[in-house]
Amino acid sequence: EKLVGKFDLGLLEWAEVKTIFSLGMDVFVAALFSVVMGHSLLLFSGHLLTLEQTAILAVNLKLVNMMTQILQRVPGSAEPLLMKMVSEGQLDQFRVWWKLVAKATILLSLFAAGMFVLWSEFVITAWTSKEEMVIHGAALVLLALIPFRYLSHYVFVNSLGIFKEIRKVKWFLLWEVVLYTGLAFWLGTRFGLIGLLSANLLSMLGGALLSGMNFFSFYSRIPFGHLLALFIRLTLPLSFTFFVLKSLTNGFIGEGVVYSTGMSLVWSLLFVVICFFIVLDQNEQNQLKVLAQKFRAKKGHRQ
Repeated sequence: EKLVGKFDLGLLEWAEVKTIFSLGMDVFVAALFSVVMGHSLLLFSGHLLTLEQTAILAVNLKLVNMMTQILQRVPGSAEPLLMKMVSEGQLDQFRVWWKLVAKATILLSLFAAGMFVLWSEFVITAWTSKEEMVIHGAALVLLALIPFRYLSHYVFVNSLGIFKEIRKVKWFLLWEVVLYTGLAFWLGTRFGLIGLLSANLLSMLGGALLSGMNFFSFYSRIPFGHLLALFIRLTLPLSFTFFVLKSLTNGFIGEGVVYSTGMSLVWSLLFVVICFFIVLDQNEQNQLKVLAQKFRAKKGHRQ
C-alpha cells in the first residue's frame, strides 16, 4: 500500500532527534536508579551477612516485591491521564487528581506495611514450612516499609516525568545511589540486617526526595510547603498509630492467626478513621459523604 515511504535522512529534524535522545537518557537514568534500589539489597547482604541471613532476606523480599508491584499499579495507571491533563494545560484539574493519587498511593503502602508486619510470620511459615525463615522485630518493620520508600519516591520524584523534566534530578538520583551504597556498607557492617534496611530508608531522606519535591512544586505550581505538609500528614499519623498499637498489644496477646486477625481488624478500623479525619481535607470529606448518601439512596431505591 506504500503507506510507509522510503527513509530519508534529509527529513530528520536534528533538534528534535537530540531532544528525544536527551529525554531517553534521562528516563534511562531514572530506570537505572529504580533497578539499583530495587535489587541491590541482596547483593549487599551477600557481602555483609551470612548465607543463612541472605536466604531468609531473599524469601521475605519475594513477598515485599510482590506487594510493591501491586501497589505500583495505583500511580502507574493514573500516569496517562495526568500526562494528558498537563499536555492540555489543565493544571488545576491535574493538581486535584495528582493529590488524590498521591494520597491513595502512600496510604495504601502504609496500610500494606502494617498488614505485612501482622501476617508475615503466618504467611512465611505456611509457605516455607520453616519458622527460621521469619524475620522479627525492627528488621521486619523496616522490611515492610520498602514499598512505602519506593512509592514515596515514585509519587514525589518520578512525577517530574509527567512534565518531561526528570532530568532535573538525575544527578540527585546518582547521588542517592552513592549515599545508599555508603550507608549500606557503613551501617551493615555495624548492625547487620537492620543496618542494611535502615540504609535503604535513610538514603531517601538524603537523596532526591526533597529536591524532586522542589522541582515538582515549580512545574505543578503546588507550593513546596504544601507538598512537605502533605508528605508528613500522610506518613506520621498512621506510622505513630501502628507503633503504639503494636507496642500496647505485643506484651499480652499471643502470636498466631487469632492475634493477626484481631489486629488486622483494629488496624483497618484505625486506618479508616485516621484517613477520614486527619488525612482528608474538608472538601474531600464532604465529597465522600455525598458519595455515601448517593450510594445509600441508590441502594434504598433498588430495595
